[in-house]
Amino acid sequence: MGRRNPVVVGQVFHLWTVVRAGLRTLPTKTYPSGQWAALCRCSCLEGVERLVLESNLRSGQSKSCGCIKRKYVVSVGEIYGRLEVLELCRVGQERMVRVRCSCSSRTVKLLLLCSVATGRVQSCGCLGRELSSQRARGSEGIFHKHGMSNHRLYNTWIGIRERCYNPAVRSYISYGARGIKMYEEWRDDVAAFVLWMEQNLGPCPSGFSLDRIDNNRGYVPGNLRWATALDQRRNQRQRRTLTDDEAFVLDCMQSGLKVAVTLFDDR
Repeated sequence: MGRRNPVVVGQVFHLWTVVRAGLRTLPTKTYPSGQWAALCRCSCLEGVERLVLESNLRSGQSKSCGCIKRKYVVSVGEIYGRLEVLELCRVGQERMVRVRCSCSSRTVKLLLLCSVATGRVQSCGCLGRELSSQRARGSEGIFHKHGMSNHRLYNTWIGIRERCYNPAVRSYISYGARGIKMYEEWRDDVAAFVLWMEQNLGPCPSGFSLDRIDNNRGYVPGNLRWATALDQRRNQRQRRTLTDDEAFVLDCMQSGLKVAVTLFDDR
């Protein structure tokens, strides 16, 4: 007795195309004779072939190799930023699928499919170079290079800008979100920041780092100093007001002194 409505070769179910029909899975307790299945090929660029149960194909439970959920479905000829998809490539035994793309600068590169589909890569690298060049130009379009990238204060300047203006940085909540800002003339001019630091604070002593004198004010002239880690901990904002005894114990602990703490029940 034949089966009703068997899946046939060439039949299409969403992105699946049947390439071999009439297969059975291994027997199980629930299905001693196995289940009917078909070898299917996904129509996405990856072209994945997989054994799919006929019942899942008919019910729509299986629609693709997973590319629909990943949203990595791209087609030859599509444009992503400056890239045009030319073809699908699989390098060696890699599981990551790559696509060969042509950039508007006439450069052809092999890129990860997921990077192109999600927009993380939009060019062969020319776009990033152009943006960097634009950022390095002044308001009048005159190219200038600060030459400070190797200066010992350059990373300090970068760190201040990040925690004051970049919400993606973890420390932003304690700085930028509280209204802590950087002196406007320093924000886009590392040379001005370095010049003021060298003229007013001098070289950083060993074991010291930059600290704000008033934690409620920003990184502005007159509110900066070199301080040790102990001085900076003492200068931190308190989440609540400490009692005299708590302040004494905290000060001793920060100073490295061993103290005996006794808790009185009648307090």
